[in-house]
Amino acid sequence: MPLKKFLLTACLVALPSFASSATLSELKVDGGWSEFRFMVGLEDGEWLDTSDLQPGQMPGVLRFKFTLAKRAVLQVTDGWLLGDRFQVYSDGILLGETSTPSATAGLTDQQIEALGDIRDDWSSAFDNERWSSGSWLLDVGEHTITGFVTEMPTEPGRGAVRLISPVPLPASSILMLSAFGAWFGFSRRRNRKAGAVV
Repeated sequence: MPLKKFLLTACLVALPSFASSATLSELKVDGGWSEFRFMVGLEDGEWLDTSDLQPGQMPGVLRFKFTLAKRAVLQVTDGWLLGDRFQVYSDGILLGETSTPSATAGLTDQQIEALGDIRDDWSSAFDNERWSSGSWLLDVGEHTITGFVTEMPTEPGRGAVRLISPVPLPASSILMLSAFGAWFGFSRRRNRKAGAVV
């Protein structure tokens, strides 16, 4: 067997062992935050499992899988040391990138580190513009969420993800939208009649 063909076969046989190192974690709507680790250069910057590791053991890639019976909002936030950003995917399709942390623009690594960290208070990090975060409305159906760290100015870090129920529009907003719709419909009808007379 030629060497090229042998190497290709060996790579294909080895693929399942790499795939098995991925961890699937289930998210529940309104079930709280689930953590992940990340490090540029490790697993191409993919989110990694935060389970306790034995000495010398490498963390596996972490994927969040769930099925939605109703639409839900996916929220992602950085935590601990600030300055990290992520690309977030659903079923391999890019949802978007988390926000640019406001406090890090133009700062050196030492200045960023001096600002401190928020540890694992994920809700506070999500609400604080110093930490990168993002929200996406997901449709009904099955989803597999993956992510990659795209900016990491200091040390390897941690982030978190959660699913929450969408916040319903206040009654006043619904009334305003209804009134706007009625006005728009009335205007179109009036313009049509005016055009027909001419």
